[in-house]
Amino acid sequence: MMSDKPFTWLFLCLIWTGPVWGMAAMAKVDCPLQVKATVQDVQQNYASESPMAMQRVHFTVDETLKGDASSELEVDILKHGPLSVEIGKQYHVQMRDGKLCSLDIL
Repeated sequence: MMSDKPFTWLFLCLIWTGPVWGMAAMAKVDCPLQVKATVQDVQQNYASESPMAMQRVHFTVDETLKGDASSELEVDILKHGPLSVEIGKQYHVQMRDGKLCSLDIL
């Protein structure tokens, strides 16, 4: 039965893998503020241990790549989320309207 219509099976398998390829692609991030910054301090919110607890990260801006940035930035990220930062490490920070778009270690 399968050998009678190999192209049909190939086409069907390609259709099933379509959502996987769509999830693997990363959208282009274009934010108005882009800087290279070093983490100076991370303030933990010890009062809340919920999965949605936030922590405030204080950055010192080393270089402005795009937009107007002051010498320091503050960003709130999830304490138990996929992003983690280390004090003293440099990151490529992208923001829009005071909210974090992207955070990559350099």
